[in-house]
Amino acid sequence: MKKLLSTKLNLLFIFIYFIYVSYITIKISKGLDFGDSFTYFAHQDLTLDYLTSRYYNWTSRLLIEAVLLPLSRYETAFIVINFFIMLLMPLIIALALDMEKYFWLIIILIISYPFYPDMSSAGWIATIVNYYFPLFFAFIAINLLREEKGFSFQQFILLNVCLIFSCNAEMICLPLAFVFSFFFITKENLRPRLWFPLLICFASLVMATLAPGNTNRVIGETFTWNPDFINQSLLYKAYIGFQTTVSRYFLSFSPIFFIFSILTTVQVCLKVFDCKGISTNNSLFIQCKGGKLSHEKFFPLMLLSLFVIGLFTLLLIDFQSIYVSRVMTTHYSQAITEYLVFYFSIVLFLITLYLVYFCFNDKKKGFITSSLLFIGFLVRFSIGLSPTVFASSTRTHLVTDFTIIVVSLFIIDEIYNSITHGY
Repeated sequence: MKKLLSTKLNLLFIFIYFIYVSYITIKISKGLDFGDSFTYFAHQDLTLDYLTSRYYNWTSRLLIEAVLLPLSRYETAFIVINFFIMLLMPLIIALALDMEKYFWLIIILIISYPFYPDMSSAGWIATIVNYYFPLFFAFIAINLLREEKGFSFQQFILLNVCLIFSCNAEMICLPLAFVFSFFFITKENLRPRLWFPLLICFASLVMATLAPGNTNRVIGETFTWNPDFINQSLLYKAYIGFQTTVSRYFLSFSPIFFIFSILTTVQVCLKVFDCKGISTNNSLFIQCKGGKLSHEKFFPLMLLSLFVIGLFTLLLIDFQSIYVSRVMTTHYSQAITEYLVFYFSIVLFLITLYLVYFCFNDKKKGFITSSLLFIGFLVRFSIGLSPTVFASSTRTHLVTDFTIIVVSLFIIDEIYNSITHGY
């Protein structure tokens, strides 16, 4: 903590972030009179009968709703709790990923996430408690895994409490299962204490899949939002899930993905042209050997060119407007343009995964990071299996956006190591 406060750059961005969180808090406090929390939860009593009814008729998120109901009534308490959770999010991420030296960059990346309007799409309280709170506690759980010598009984209890709450949000459960499985495989000294956390992750996935409330909600939401859903094939639903996800990043401007793309481009170029940092008179210069490109380096450079040109092409031609104009009908897939966008998006997505893999000198780390990015996107792809894929708006991109933030930080660390390796 002292290291974070000892750097003027960090202090500057901490101040900027404080202003940003204060602005969001003021905006939240003026908009609490609408949304699901105001309409459905503010007048409900938190009882076992109510939670049982919700489990059988609507949702598997019982723990989240147990927090949501009282906060919907006591709005001031929600505002205060959310203020501190937002304020602490960069610190928790920095500690969880061991990235304290990039703290100011973490703040930039978090500010790049469109908290407004994403976290207000179903009303501030309902959306934030269902999405942002579980994400925060997920990073706390990951942070507790950093203890190389294992963790105390108190930390073990805290880990599992945070995990149970965060895994109650099914979109966060799969990435957590991946992370904890990775630690279970690679950290032999932690294995005896990771059996129960892994059990929580997979049991939560099973609960979300089998909960009768989720099944009944799909039936109800189908008639409300998308009556054609029951007639659509699984392949078609997968297509909708994929295209509504990549459209946020490939077909429109996303600040987080833009930063990620720049970082990926820089690191791929540093590797291809064998660039190192050279210290001269207390100054750091980048020197690139260049020379004739080998086949191993020409291939990623070619893919990088396709990646950059492809993104600019999709943005300039504005395929997003073409996609949105047809996506609500059942006949748009007959359009040639739509097919081209779809297949081009698949190619760009696969290129993105490969470039992330190529960024890392340690191929194992590259594979794990690329797999993490894939899972972050896969979580959002799965929304295509829900009739509310459109009604859920942009809030369902939260996990994908923060996965991109995490992957961006790993690439930043690799850029730093690449540059400083030579001096």
